[in-house]
Amino acid sequence: MYTDTGQSVNMRYSPARRGYGAMFGLMRPPRGFDPNHRFIGDIKRKDFVASVGLTEAQVCSTRFMWDFAAACRAMLPLVEFTTRALGLQP
Repeated sequence: MYTDTGQSVNMRYSPARRGYGAMFGLMRPPRGFDPNHRFIGDIKRKDFVASVGLTEAQVCSTRFMWDFAAACRAMLPLVEFTTRALGLQP
């Protein structure tokens, strides 16, 4: 069962992704989850997507691996959040 630790993840939803949770999320909360939980909308999601835009110049640059590593670090809070929510070790 998910326990609210009081931590939240700042997620931005792009216009292209609006409605994604409603379209592909669960209709009801999963068994064992409080339907009034403050993050129930996120708990009902089936998928989480994180991305960072890189320009063609960044991808072709000799600094690409540094830019890629920085992008991975930027997505780490979401990965850690979902890992903990699943009861796994980050």
